[in-house]
Formats: sequence, structure tokens, C-alpha cells
Amino acid sequence: MRLKPSKLQDGANSARSDDISRIRANLASWLNKRCGSDPLDPEDRVNRGLQHDVCGKLLCPIDFNWDDLDIRAAIRNGTSASNINDSFFLRCLYQNDTGNPEDLQHGFLRNILLRKMNGKVTGRSIAYTAVILVFNLTDAVQWTECHNGFDFRAFYEFIVDYFEDPRDNSSRQRVKALLQFWNRSVFPGRVATGDTRASSKRLASQCSSGDSMQTTL
Repeated sequence: MRLKPSKLQDGANSARSDDISRIRANLASWLNKRCGSDPLDPEDRVNRGLQHDVCGKLLCPIDFNWDDLDIRAAIRNGTSASNINDSFFLRCLYQNDTGNPEDLQHGFLRNILLRKMNGKVTGRSIAYTAVILVFNLTDAVQWTECHNGFDFRAFYEFIVDYFEDPRDNSSRQRVKALLQFWNRSVFPGRVATGDTRASSKRLASQCSSGDSMQTTL
């Protein structure tokens, strides 16, 4: 039985809602060690976003020095010389929350928060995880594709393109290394996998034998 498109969309929306709620709570648990006297509420995003020192730093693009209080104030007031929504190179995507604007790929998509959230490793699953992470760092009341000028759909597509449409051989090698890094992080005890074709052939052989036996009975 085929599900109607509306039913499929309802299912997708429900799954996303469950993921958002789960990560909202988990993120509070993971980040509250850093938050000091301003902890995150696991049940609400109301005190998150740029106004929260920890969430704000993670949402800040690597092009800006969040530790500079004048720059931080300008970002919060919307008076920064550059629009931070023009950049998807957010600190929360980088290893140790730090990136190099002169080498954007170094440490990109290696943040431990992303790795904690992901249970399987593909470019699209990482992109989806990144969207859920960034959304839960904001103070958005409910899911929306665009919040305070940040376009989550474009953000998702940007990361998917990073994996699926590398510009040159060097980029392809970086993507390959990144996926290997993710696999080691998510499945640290993983050993070389067996050849699933052998099991498929064995099953097909048994099915074929069963059909032959039924024919002769």
C-alpha cells in the first residue's frame, strides 16, 4: 500500500519534531557544563540564540571574533559590518568550535556536538544533523525554515553539496577523509564489514532450492 504524499510529509514532520525535541534536551545536558550561571532549559529554547553567550558563540561564523565584546555587541544589535547570515561557516560545525577563515575546510563538520547527535554516516545525515543542531542553538519557538534571516533549507543544501559536489580532487579527498573520520567517531569499534552479497546469494540459493522441492512434490 502506498502512502499519500500528505501522509509521507506528516510522517517526516513528526520525525523532525521528535528529533528537535530530543536534541533540545540533550543539547542542554551537553552544554550546561559550559554555561555556568546561565544554563539552558532542556524543555525550552527561549533563552538560547545570540543573546546567550555559549549559544551565541556557537552560532557565530568563524569570520568574527566572538570574544571581542564590541564585535559581540554589534552582532547582537545587528550593526555588524557584515551580515552574519551570509556565512554558513558557524563555529558549532568546527572541531573545538574554532575554524580558520583562510582554510574553511580545516576542522569543518567535525564538531563533537554533531558527532554526538548522529547515528549513521552519510553526507545527507550529517547535513540534517547540522540543521537540527543549529536550530536548537537558536531561540526559535517552533520549527521554521528561516529564523532571524538564517535560511535552514539553504544551509542544508549547502552541506549536501559540500559532500556530493566537491569542486576538485583535493575537495573529494577531504570529503572522503571527513566521512572516514565520522565513521571512526560514530562506530569506534567498527571492523571491516563482511560482504553482504554472500548472504544474499545464500538466501537466493535456498529460495531457489525450496521452489525446486515444491515443484517435485
